[in-house]
Amino acid sequence: MAIFYLAVQSVRRGDGRSAVAAAAYRAGEKLDDERTGERFNYTRRRGVVASEVIGWPGDRASLWNAAEAAENRKNSVVAREIVIALPCELDDVRRAELVKSFAHWLHSRHGVAVDYAIHSPDKDGDQRNHHAHLMVTTRKIEGGCMGVKTRELDQKQHSRKHIEMWRSQWAAICNRALALGGADTALDHRSYLRQAEPFGAIPLEPQKHLGPSETRLNRKGRMTAKAKKNAWARAVNKGLHQTGRHFGGGLIKGANAMIDVVGKEAARER
Repeated sequence: MAIFYLAVQSVRRGDGRSAVAAAAYRAGEKLDDERTGERFNYTRRRGVVASEVIGWPGDRASLWNAAEAAENRKNSVVAREIVIALPCELDDVRRAELVKSFAHWLHSRHGVAVDYAIHSPDKDGDQRNHHAHLMVTTRKIEGGCMGVKTRELDQKQHSRKHIEMWRSQWAAICNRALALGGADTALDHRSYLRQAEPFGAIPLEPQKHLGPSETRLNRKGRMTAKAKKNAWARAVNKGLHQTGRHFGGGLIKGANAMIDVVGKEAARER
């Protein structure tokens, strides 16, 4: 079934990262970094289903070289990256439509350029793991050039609110597509704890995202600490589902209790 996953990270020069290199890797292209003189060639990379630049008049190379040139500090954040899981219930065409719609929404909302790349599941991994990387500029695009910084995303007290809005919007976009496709599932961007609170039920245990290196180790039979915790969480969640004590069970019990109350009131009136 479809799962909700949206994570945000920064491409920071102080960490030795380059927005040009990151874009080349995600899109499977060859790009030259004009600031450092380095060439990044990932044209042999497989699994890139689709990629596109939204909100910028030029190509991928000109976008990220302009983003790098606009920043002078050695610890500048030159880009933000949003990683999202895509519904396995949909086909490649519909998944691409979802990502493009979300990219246009981000551009319209913040005035930034968005460079997205959709990746298919790794041939040795979970075949449901369709996902996308959206690289977002840290500056607004004004007159086809890098403009002012997106300060609403730089300050923690404000950025959290906006990221919550991104999560909500992505869930809404996916749910509309899933409903139109006749899928019997829906995404909820809230944490298990927040979903459980209204019903006073026991929340499901969340699982940790495993990066590429940990995933490779686990495939070789060397289970990492995160993988062990995920296995424990799956076992706990299975038990909660069986006993009906998770938030879904709480909702069903609450609905049944309401039906009982209504039934008794109707019986009295008769």
